[in-house]
Amino acid sequence: MANGRLAAPHAPAALREVAEEAGLGCDAVALAAVLRAPWAGVVLSGAATPVQLVSNLHAAAVDLETGHLERLAELAEEPREYWTRRANLPWH
Repeated sequence: MANGRLAAPHAPAALREVAEEAGLGCDAVALAAVLRAPWAGVVLSGAATPVQLVSNLHAAAVDLETGHLERLAELAEEPREYWTRRANLPWH
């Protein structure tokens, strides 16, 4: 979940909008998008509580339309940029 950056309320607007349209949480939609990627053999959710785990498990049932996937694809970051941002995040 990118250290919380993809979880509500910190999720980007595009992710929040798609989640609202799907009627699910940002976490489930983000995980569902990754699960549809052909290179994703295993996807780790990072859930730390039972509530987060239950929400994350909804990812398997999310039916994302092509338009949703296109909007979410715009959120992709270059690896170097991602790791630079991640290194500057506080760890709790």
